[in-house]
Amino acid sequence: MKNSFELPEFKGDPRLKPLLQSNQPPSSQDILLVKEGIDALDAYLLCLREQTRKIRSEKLRYKSLLGIRKLPPELLSEIFIHCTEPIPTVDNRSEAYYAYPDFSDAPYTLCQVSRQWRAVALSTPALWSSIVLHHHRPSSQTDFVPLTKFCLERSRVSPLYITLKASGYYTSTGDYKTKEIISGVCGTLSELMSQISRWEYLDFDVQCSSNGIQASPFPPIPPTGVPNLQTMCFRDQSVLSPASEVAIWAVELLKASPNLQDISFNALVPGLEGSSWMFLRSFEATRGMLLKDLFVVFMNCPALQTCDVSLDMVAEDPFDPSFDEELTLQHLHTLSLKYLEEGEVTAVLQRLKLPALRKLALDGLSDDTSYEWPDELFTSFLSRSKCKLEALSMTDLPYLEEQFISYLRHPTIHDTLEALEINKWRLPIGSDLLELLTLKLPSSTTSQTSAAEQPSPFLPKLKDVSFTVSAMLQAVPLRDFVASRWFNPAQNDVPLPVRSLERIKVLLIVPFVPNAVISTEPITRVFMRVSRVAKVELEEYVVQPSLLERDLYAGIEQLGSGYLSMI
Repeated sequence: MKNSFELPEFKGDPRLKPLLQSNQPPSSQDILLVKEGIDALDAYLLCLREQTRKIRSEKLRYKSLLGIRKLPPELLSEIFIHCTEPIPTVDNRSEAYYAYPDFSDAPYTLCQVSRQWRAVALSTPALWSSIVLHHHRPSSQTDFVPLTKFCLERSRVSPLYITLKASGYYTSTGDYKTKEIISGVCGTLSELMSQISRWEYLDFDVQCSSNGIQASPFPPIPPTGVPNLQTMCFRDQSVLSPASEVAIWAVELLKASPNLQDISFNALVPGLEGSSWMFLRSFEATRGMLLKDLFVVFMNCPALQTCDVSLDMVAEDPFDPSFDEELTLQHLHTLSLKYLEEGEVTAVLQRLKLPALRKLALDGLSDDTSYEWPDELFTSFLSRSKCKLEALSMTDLPYLEEQFISYLRHPTIHDTLEALEINKWRLPIGSDLLELLTLKLPSSTTSQTSAAEQPSPFLPKLKDVSFTVSAMLQAVPLRDFVASRWFNPAQNDVPLPVRSLERIKVLLIVPFVPNAVISTEPITRVFMRVSRVAKVELEEYVVQPSLLERDLYAGIEQLGSGYLSMI
């Protein structure tokens, strides 16, 4: 094969040859000639580099012909699948605000390479099984008809992964055309309903207010239900109460999907009576649900592993447990409950037994401090579950410090806890608890016998901590705590009996003073060395003055109300 590349030949300036062959120093004119020769050589080298780059590029093109055209269609099809967007999941949802697949996306791009690639791409159902349709104008349904039909046809019998979004369309008159857009979504759903048996993933995101939208436009769910749906995500931006018609339809779809494994329902839950999901692993409802519906999930989802729920703070919950026996969930390892009231705390702690529990987060109401914390029920819950907690978060709950210390000493917590979050209405952590968390190493004068009698360190596996301190009163105890539990394992010859802190989050309470700001810079400087290894988050919070302080500050003229505020 004849080489199609011809490298330019460098001949050089013939006037330089006598200088190269003699031993005489060059004159000033010769020096200029030498510099010109060097520049010519540099230009020649640059040309060679460019030619080399082109040759290597052409070489790669030739090498690509050696194998890619010999690949069988089934292997080429598998390669094409890896070129497309990953299949969406409950933790990896599509954030696209455009239709997929579009003409610029991989499935269509692969069809434009060659006739063979087009045939392989069109005959690969997995390339067309993931659909994203964003309805943001009244004509979206009409625009999406060809794409929807094409994907349903080309995906054949493959599982379908559907993402539907609806957002408001702003006009010059201020009308968002919400009803027209929701009606378009219903039309798209009707088209997709023809293949409802193939639905495996559905993400329905209503980003515009659906208040006042009637449920009648939504297509009826067939008697056979959605047998293969495994993941459903729903979000509705409507007001929290009452539940929207869109949410009611979404719940009916949930009830007709017996094989669901993951549910994310970010809207007010209308009601889950009669629901049963034997294979459900994760349940999320972060915009409000009744306790009675939460216990429907607990009683009818034996495979549940994670549960993240915010209880409804508006509607009255008529829940009254009609069973006296405890409810055991063998696989639930993560439980997070927010906006708990007194009766709800009692029902949860009294009925549940969670032997696999690893992460527990209980959040109360930010303004509910009136009831007495059920100390015996919480202790009984820990003893009954016999779990090994790795993370504990208790926020805005009226427990006493000595009660919380007793929980941390409990066998289900003490030896396994790795992450601890304490946030009690932004009140500083108690001095006794902070001192208990601080590791006390035996002194150098302690004998071996007395050292062996020292109690085991408190929470030896703690690596992640979050609490509140008073910046003025607890700065030194905070420093001592961090110094006792933070170290560089690589630089320690003898391992310490506790784990080194990896994350420290502290809310610094700073008092209000008129016309001045109290700086926490000294505390920040102390943490500079720690922040090189561990993740440190320091946040300031200025508390409002007490009644006594208000009386003291009453006679002080503040800048905010004087002449300077107008400058």
